[in-house]
Amino acid sequence: YFIRGLADTDGCIVFSKQHREIPYCPRIEIASKSRQFLVEILSLLKKHGFYGSVSYKGKNCSRLEIPGFANLELWRKEIGFKNEKHLKKINVLGRVRTGDLVVSSRKLRITATRSAIKLRGQV
Repeated sequence: YFIRGLADTDGCIVFSKQHREIPYCPRIEIASKSRQFLVEILSLLKKHGFYGSVSYKGKNCSRLEIPGFANLELWRKEIGFKNEKHLKKINVLGRVRTGDLVVSSRKLRITATRSAIKLRGQV
């Protein structure tokens, strides 16, 4: 429950493009000022089958990155999320994997299907 709480409060789910036109590839990220703390969390996660890395995010901050669909599925089964924002993003991901995508943010809304991509809002 500790790692779930950590991800729900200090973490986020990011989608990257990975050489495609729309963001689709999930990555769980947790940021902290303590690099050693994140290294220890990653070590614990690796014992349970996860993979990832810890990198510097800025001058006084580090980031734990847990990328990919396999990690997200394992996270959902073994740890889970309670944060509604994270759960909504995962539901969006389900539509990405089936060919349809609706991703929205405050400034940009992307609607994509297999045949077309439409952008609405400020770019």
